[in-house]
Amino acid sequence: KSNTGGWHFTAELYSLAQTAYLARLLEEANRLSMERERIIDRLHQENQSLKQGELQQALLPVLRDSIRLFDDLHQTATNYAERENLVPANVARDFQCFAETVSDILYRHGVERYIAAEGEAFNSKEHRVLGVVKTSVKEKDRTIARTIHEGFRSNVAIIRLLEAEVYRYVPDADENASPAQ
Repeated sequence: KSNTGGWHFTAELYSLAQTAYLARLLEEANRLSMERERIIDRLHQENQSLKQGELQQALLPVLRDSIRLFDDLHQTATNYAERENLVPANVARDFQCFAETVSDILYRHGVERYIAAEGEAFNSKEHRVLGVVKTSVKEKDRTIARTIHEGFRSNVAIIRLLEAEVYRYVPDADENASPAQ
Protein backbone atom coordinates (compact mmCIF):
# COMPACT_ATOMS: atom_id res chain seq x y z
CA LYS A 1 0.00 0.00 0.00
CA SER A 2 1.75 3.10 1.15
CA ASN A 3 5.34 3.74 1.93
CA THR A 4 4.40 4.20 5.58
CA GLY A 5 4.49 0.47 6.21
CA GLY A 6 0.76 -0.28 6.28
CA TRP A 7 1.38 -3.82 5.23
CA HIS A 8 4.01 -4.16 7.83
CA PHE A 9 1.65 -2.90 10.53
CA THR A 10 -1.10 -5.31 9.44
CA ALA A 11 1.35 -8.25 9.37
CA GLU A 12 2.45 -7.41 12.92
CA LEU A 13 -1.17 -7.32 14.11
CA TYR A 14 -1.82 -10.60 12.36
CA SER A 15 1.30 -12.15 13.96
CA LEU A 16 0.25 -10.89 17.42
CA ALA A 17 -3.22 -12.32 16.93
CA GLN A 18 -1.76 -15.65 15.90
CA THR A 19 0.57 -15.66 18.91
CA ALA A 20 -2.33 -14.88 21.25
CA TYR A 21 -4.40 -17.62 19.60
CA LEU A 22 -1.54 -20.13 19.98
CA ALA A 23 -1.09 -19.09 23.62
CA ARG A 24 -4.80 -19.75 24.27
CA LEU A 25 -4.51 -23.15 22.54
CA LEU A 26 -1.45 -23.98 24.64
CA GLU A 27 -3.27 -22.93 27.83
CA GLU A 28 -6.23 -25.13 26.90
CA ALA A 29 -3.93 -28.07 26.11
CA ASN A 30 -2.21 -27.63 29.50
CA ARG A 31 -5.59 -27.46 31.26
CA LEU A 32 -6.75 -30.64 29.50
CA SER A 33 -3.46 -32.36 30.30
CA MET A 34 -3.78 -31.48 34.00
CA GLU A 35 -7.39 -32.70 34.00
CA ARG A 36 -6.30 -35.94 32.35
CA GLU A 37 -3.57 -36.41 34.98
CA ARG A 38 -6.11 -35.78 37.77
CA ILE A 39 -8.45 -38.41 36.25
CA ILE A 40 -5.58 -40.90 35.87
CA ASP A 41 -4.56 -40.38 39.51
CA ARG A 42 -8.16 -40.87 40.69
CA LEU A 43 -8.56 -44.03 38.58
CA HIS A 44 -5.25 -45.38 39.89
CA GLN A 45 -6.40 -44.84 43.48
CA GLU A 46 -9.74 -46.54 42.76
CA ASN A 47 -7.92 -49.43 41.06
CA GLN A 48 -5.60 -49.88 44.06
CA SER A 49 -8.57 -49.81 46.41
CA LEU A 50 -10.41 -52.44 44.34
CA LYS A 51 -7.32 -54.66 44.21
CA GLN A 52 -6.97 -54.43 47.99
CA GLY A 53 -10.64 -55.34 48.41
CA GLU A 54 -10.30 -58.31 46.03
CA LEU A 55 -7.20 -59.50 47.86
CA GLN A 56 -9.02 -59.22 51.19
CA GLN A 57 -11.95 -61.20 49.74
CA ALA A 58 -9.62 -63.87 48.36
CA LEU A 59 -7.86 -64.23 51.71
CA LEU A 60 -11.06 -64.32 53.76
CA PRO A 61 -11.39 -68.15 53.78
CA VAL A 62 -7.74 -68.54 54.82
CA LEU A 63 -8.21 -65.93 57.54
CA ARG A 64 -11.33 -67.67 58.86
CA ASP A 65 -9.53 -71.03 58.94
CA SER A 66 -6.59 -69.40 60.73
CA ILE A 67 -8.90 -67.88 63.32
CA ARG A 68 -10.47 -71.30 63.98
CA LEU A 69 -6.98 -72.76 64.41
CA PHE A 70 -6.09 -69.90 66.77
CA ASP A 71 -9.19 -70.70 68.86
CA ASP A 72 -8.25 -74.40 69.01
CA LEU A 73 -4.67 -73.61 70.02
CA HIS A 74 -5.85 -71.15 72.65
CA GLN A 75 -8.33 -73.67 74.09
CA THR A 76 -5.68 -76.39 74.20
CA ALA A 77 -3.23 -74.06 75.95
CA THR A 78 -5.92 -73.21 78.52
CA ASN A 79 -6.62 -76.92 79.08
CA TYR A 80 -2.90 -77.66 79.51
CA ALA A 81 -2.57 -74.84 82.05
CA GLU A 82 -5.37 -76.40 84.15
CA ARG A 83 -3.82 -79.90 84.21
CA GLU A 84 -1.37 -80.99 86.83
CA ASN A 85 0.00 -83.98 84.98
CA LEU A 86 0.54 -83.86 81.25
CA VAL A 87 0.95 -87.10 79.38
CA PRO A 88 3.63 -86.60 76.70
CA ALA A 89 1.82 -88.93 74.27
CA ASN A 90 -1.34 -86.81 74.56
CA VAL A 91 0.59 -83.59 74.02
CA ALA A 92 2.29 -85.08 70.95
CA ARG A 93 -1.11 -86.26 69.65
CA ASP A 94 -2.56 -82.75 70.09
CA PHE A 95 0.31 -81.14 68.20
CA GLN A 96 0.05 -83.73 65.43
CA CYS A 97 -3.64 -82.88 65.22
CA PHE A 98 -2.79 -79.19 64.81
CA ALA A 99 -0.27 -80.04 62.06
CA GLU A 100 -3.01 -82.02 60.28
CA THR A 101 -5.40 -79.07 60.68
CA VAL A 102 -2.86 -76.76 59.02
CA SER A 103 -2.35 -79.31 56.26
CA ASP A 104 -6.13 -79.44 55.72
CA ILE A 105 -6.33 -75.64 55.58
CA LEU A 106 -3.55 -75.53 52.98
CA TYR A 107 -5.20 -78.31 50.96
CA ARG A 108 -8.54 -76.47 50.90
CA HIS A 109 -6.67 -73.54 49.40
CA GLY A 110 -4.84 -75.45 46.70
CA VAL A 111 -1.61 -76.37 48.52
CA GLU A 112 -0.67 -79.98 49.15
CA ARG A 113 2.23 -81.46 51.02
CA TYR A 114 4.48 -84.11 49.54
CA ILE A 115 6.92 -86.55 51.02
CA ALA A 116 9.84 -88.70 49.91
CA ALA A 117 10.51 -92.19 51.17
CA GLU A 118 13.95 -93.36 52.20
CA GLY A 119 15.78 -94.61 49.13
CA GLU A 120 13.83 -92.42 46.70
CA ALA A 121 16.07 -90.71 44.14
CA PHE A 122 17.10 -87.15 45.02
CA ASN A 123 15.47 -84.60 42.71
CA SER A 124 16.85 -81.05 42.95
CA LYS A 125 13.60 -79.62 41.57
CA GLU A 126 11.61 -81.04 44.51
CA HIS A 127 14.22 -81.64 47.23
CA ARG A 128 16.76 -79.55 49.14
CA VAL A 129 19.75 -81.18 50.82
CA LEU A 130 20.10 -80.25 54.49
CA GLY A 131 22.65 -82.89 55.30
CA VAL A 132 24.69 -85.74 53.89
CA VAL A 133 24.81 -89.31 55.21
CA LYS A 134 27.84 -91.27 54.09
CA THR A 135 27.17 -94.79 52.83
CA SER A 136 29.31 -97.61 51.55
CA VAL A 137 26.35 -98.94 49.51
CA LYS A 138 26.80 -97.56 46.01
CA GLU A 139 23.08 -97.99 45.11
CA LYS A 140 22.08 -95.55 47.89
CA ASP A 141 24.19 -92.72 46.42
CA ARG A 142 22.07 -89.58 45.79
CA THR A 143 18.94 -91.05 47.39
CA ILE A 144 16.90 -89.74 50.31
CA ALA A 145 18.24 -90.91 53.67
CA ARG A 146 15.73 -89.06 55.86
CA THR A 147 13.09 -86.36 55.36
CA ILE A 148 13.60 -83.38 57.66
CA HIS A 149 10.66 -81.22 56.46
CA GLU A 150 7.90 -82.17 54.03
CA GLY A 151 7.50 -80.18 50.83
CA PHE A 152 4.49 -78.09 49.80
CA ARG A 153 3.27 -77.34 46.29
CA SER A 154 0.31 -75.93 44.45
CA ASN A 155 -0.78 -76.72 40.92
CA VAL A 156 1.28 -73.70 39.85
CA ALA A 157 4.59 -74.08 41.67
CA ILE A 158 6.50 -75.65 44.53
CA ILE A 159 6.08 -73.42 47.54
CA ARG A 160 8.67 -75.13 49.73
CA LEU A 161 11.08 -77.82 48.64
CA LEU A 162 11.15 -81.02 50.67
CA GLU A 163 14.20 -80.81 52.95
CA ALA A 164 16.15 -83.99 53.52
CA GLU A 165 19.40 -85.69 54.29
CA VAL A 166 20.81 -87.46 51.26
CA TYR A 167 23.10 -90.47 51.02
CA ARG A 168 26.54 -89.96 49.52
CA TYR A 169 28.56 -92.96 48.44
CA VAL A 170 31.91 -93.18 50.18
CA PRO A 171 33.70 -96.54 49.92
CA ASP A 172 34.16 -98.14 53.34
CA ALA A 173 31.94 -95.52 55.09
CA ASP A 174 30.63 -96.38 58.54
CA GLU A 175 26.84 -96.16 58.05
CA ASN A 176 26.21 -95.94 61.78
CA ALA A 177 28.10 -92.66 62.02
CA SER A 178 26.19 -89.43 62.46
CA PRO A 179 25.31 -87.39 59.35
CA ALA A 180 28.10 -85.24 57.93
CA GLN A 181 27.52 -81.74 56.63
